[in-house]
Formats: sequence, C-alpha cells, structure tokens
Amino acid sequence: MTEQNILELHVWGTHDSEKLPSFSPDSLAAIWYIQSVLGNDAGVDNSEYKLVVKGSSNTAISSTGALPALRHEGKVYGGYIGIVRYLKSIGLDLDADSRRDYATITSGLNYVDTQLAVISQYMLYAQPENYDGFTRPVISKLIPFPMQYRVPLHQKDIAVRQCAAVGLLTASGANQKASPDTAERYPSLSKLQEQLEAARRKSALFMGRARDNMRVLAYCHEVLDTLLANKLVDPTLSAEELEKRGGKLDSVELLVAAHLRVQTLDELPVQVVASLLKNEYVELWQYLSAVWLKLNASEVEVVAAAPEDVPNLTNYVKSFFY
Repeated sequence: MTEQNILELHVWGTHDSEKLPSFSPDSLAAIWYIQSVLGNDAGVDNSEYKLVVKGSSNTAISSTGALPALRHEGKVYGGYIGIVRYLKSIGLDLDADSRRDYATITSGLNYVDTQLAVISQYMLYAQPENYDGFTRPVISKLIPFPMQYRVPLHQKDIAVRQCAAVGLLTASGANQKASPDTAERYPSLSKLQEQLEAARRKSALFMGRARDNMRVLAYCHEVLDTLLANKLVDPTLSAEELEKRGGKLDSVELLVAAHLRVQTLDELPVQVVASLLKNEYVELWQYLSAVWLKLNASEVEVVAAAPEDVPNLTNYVKSFFY
C-alpha cells in the first residue's frame, strides 16, 4: 500500500488499564471516526485507505500544537474537527447519512469542542487529585526524559487558563500554589501558631477545591441538558434510525461519546461526571455504556512513532528551526 493510501494518525498514547487506544478525548474520537468510516458497512468505498495509529504524544507534529494530528500525502491536519473536515473532502464522510444537516453538524461540533471539552480539561488537568493521581503519571510514561517534566505542566497550564476563563476555578484553584511557609513570612511565630496557620491554609485550599467541584457539577448539568435538548447525544435513538446509518454514530455523537468516556475513567480519583451520570442521567449512562462497548469492540493497534516524531529534547529544539 502506497503512502497516498495511509492515514497516519498521531495521538496521545494508550491507556492500557482501561483498554483504550488513547486517554485524550479528541484522539479517541478521531480513532473512532476513522475506524467507523473505513468499516465495511460505512456505505462508501474505502478499500484504498488504511489507518495507522501512532502513539507519538507529540503535539509539535501539528501546526496547531495539539493532538490528534493526521498526516496524509505529506500534509498534516490538526485537531478532531480539522481532521474530520479533511476526511470529508476526500470522500470519507461519516455524516453523509446523518439526520443532521451541515449547519447543525458544524454548530454541534463547535459546542462540544468548547463547552464539553472544558470539562475534560478540568477532569484531566485542572482537578488537582486527578492530575496528580492520573494524568501526570500517564503522560510521564509516554514522554522521554527530560520532556516528561515539561509537557504535563504545559498541558496543565493550558487547561487551567481555559477553565478559569469560564469560571470553573476559584483563585486558589487557578493558581494551584501553596502560600510561602509560615516560618518564612513570620519568623517570630510560635510552633503552635505555625501549625494553626498551616491548618488554616490547608482548610482554605480544601474548600476552594470543593467549590471548584461544585461549579463543575453545575456546569456539567447545564452542558448535558443542552446536549440532550438539542439531541447532540440521544439515548432514545431508535434501532431503525441507526440502521439507516449502517449502525454508525455521526461525528458529533462520536466526539460527545469520547469526552464523556474520558471524563468517567475509573482511575480518576475524583469522579464528578461519572457520579452525576450514574445518579441523575441514568438513561444516558446506560446508552453511553452500550455505545462505548460497541466502539471498543473494534480493536486498534497503536504503534510506536518514527524517531523524528518522538517528543524528545532534540526534536523539540529542531521544531523551532524547521
């Protein structure tokens, strides 16, 4: 098979314990989209194309500075929406049989890519327990030394700014930095006073994080209600409707499913979204569980990236000159 036939998709690397090809919502959605559109029952002639997924975890591959990134015929297309747009231009259109028109698909993708995506950013990066207990260790295993220290912090900084912009973080949550040691600020304080001050700061930090989680919970309610009201995700979707599309979800539904899958990963210490879905959106939770099972039924092999695509220090420096 020639280079023209290879759809080389670069993603954030695998998360083996959950048996997912990527822990990133956009990367996961891109994999699902291409798998679906290349399926035998997708209704288009796709026999000339082959998907190759590379777990490079290298955001420098795309000019957008984000993953996923699709390399095809010498060009690179970044981000889920950009990749979907390009694939449609070469005839790989999963939305051809969607019940939605072009304008609705576009507005739906933009809504999910902003409003639902910021919840993913919070759950993975801005929520301290989740970042320290899950995201940072996962990324550190995927990135070579010494970039394994820079990349998680850079991604966290992006996420914190995005979350703060929509009001999901308190000042303490946005800064995520402890105050200077009491002994440094007030050298004359007694040991007891020092302990009381430390306890006060710890309590303030805890309350700030609790408020952040409550803000996210309220925000999730609003976003989920909007998704359901506009049928961007529809747990009442009939078997007949799906049959008309060859059993395939469209590009919007896949992106919703990917974000909610990552937001509810079992290994996240703080389960804000999962608890909400299981207790207050039971029908949606049951629907999503079935969808995830179906999407994960088609296993995908994630292969190692070529040396020039590895996010090491050498390639990072080269990216400033080429």
